[in-house]
Parts: sequence; structure tokens; C-alpha cells
Amino acid sequence: MNTDSSSPVDLALAEWPALLAEAGRVLGIDLSPDESGYLAVIVDAQCTLQLQCTEDGRQASLFCVIAELDDAALARIAPRLLAANYFWQATGGATLGHDPASGRLVLARALTIEPFLAQGSAQAAHRFVAELQAFADRAVAWQSQLPEWLEIASPADEDLAHAAAPRMLFDRA
Repeated sequence: MNTDSSSPVDLALAEWPALLAEAGRVLGIDLSPDESGYLAVIVDAQCTLQLQCTEDGRQASLFCVIAELDDAALARIAPRLLAANYFWQATGGATLGHDPASGRLVLARALTIEPFLAQGSAQAAHRFVAELQAFADRAVAWQSQLPEWLEIASPADEDLAHAAAPRMLFDRA
């Protein structure tokens, strides 16, 4: 008979810090979240990758501000942004979104935590780090590509989906 009164949600919330701790060991940095499950990591001194565990403990939101765009800049590149989001062709499974109140262009991805928790801690940590790396690579590629797009008046045939992004170094924010 199971006498553990913890619900699966409570266990998932408890596992989020443990998963981050293991991933931090892989990266060699402290990845301790705050009491709400949030943390930020600076990637190659240019991109702040933010992570937030959902209240139910089942998903983490990964997000990064790519740029702040005024209405004119957004209008110039909106067709490209929509094309990039089309079946996630140039976003690596993430979604680009624009917050009209702040002007921020954000790359975001929901990541289900439970599959990581089903693995051994070392294997889960390495797989989680690979997911973070892929997301960070994509965010940095977008940050690098946008200034060029903003200078070009009409869309060109550039394909960000196939742009090679360098491997990143992580630092605690």
C-alpha cells in the first residue's frame, strides 16, 4: 500500500529543481530556480534564456527576447516572421510572438518535463541540456539575423532554418 500523500503534480514540481540541478552540473553552472520555478541564463553574453516551470509542474516555458521592434520594423518583417512560424520551419519547434505593449519579439517553446523525469538523472540532464542548447542556438541565430532583415526593404530568399548556429556557452544570469 502506497502511503505517499504526494500527488503526481507535487512530485513533478519537486523534480523541476532536481532536473535543473543535474543540468547545471552538466553545464558547470548553478541552475537553481527561484521559489516560483523561474530562472534566467545568459548565453554567450548576448542572449538571456528564461525558463519557467508551470504551476502544475508538467511543463517548462523556455523563452528569449529576440528584439524590441517598433510598429514600422514589425510591419517590414512580419511576413518573414509568419513564414518562419509556419510549421515551425525556421524556429526549431518554438514560436515567435510579438507583444504589442512592449514591442518585444519573443521566441518561446513549451517543453514537457515528464519525459525527462522518466529517465535516469544523468541521462535526463544531458537530454535537457541538449534541448536548452538547441533553443539557445535558435534564439542567437534569430538575434543575429534580424538586423540584416530590418535593413532589407523586401524579403529575400534567405533560409534561417538551415543557418548553422555556433555552440553556446551558458552563464547564470
